[in-house]
Amino acid sequence: MKPVIRVIAYLTIFSIAMGFMESAVVVYLRALYYPDGFVFPLVPP
Repeated sequence: MKPVIRVIAYLTIFSIAMGFMESAVVVYLRALYYPDGFVFPLVPP
């Protein structure tokens, strides 16, 4: 595989993995700050 294509493949895999990690952090933070769920508009805890 050419070096440029390999770098693009690694960056794509890394960005997808970071997106999944960030979404998991958001889910856990929402569960910590709003244990009963939330509705809009949000009221600070």
